[in-house]
Amino acid sequence: MEIREEIAQQLQDILEDLETYTSESEEAIPSILESLRETGRIIEDLSKTTAEGQQSHQRIEFLSRMLENAKEEIQAGGVQDGLWFGKSVITFLLNGTSAGAVPVETEDYD
Repeated sequence: MEIREEIAQQLQDILEDLETYTSESEEAIPSILESLRETGRIIEDLSKTTAEGQQSHQRIEFLSRMLENAKEEIQAGGVQDGLWFGKSVITFLLNGTSAGAVPVETEDYD
């Protein structure tokens, strides 16, 4: 899935903004949600330019649902998880891959 350069720049700017939010500060939530809404508008525009049934359209629909889940998570108080999901959506749009591996803690079994 290819995106135009100006859209890629918009997404990069949004991602950079989101990278500044590392705490679960209540004051940051409206800004985070606005960034995710802007990302949603970009995804909606991308959806209009791809034909239904194509793999790229299916990916865009999936990313749209994932972005909605990110917003719901943030609104429910899971700011860090929602932020990670949101950044993953943007990173996938930019690079075709997710924002990184989920850290897995090993458990010691006796």
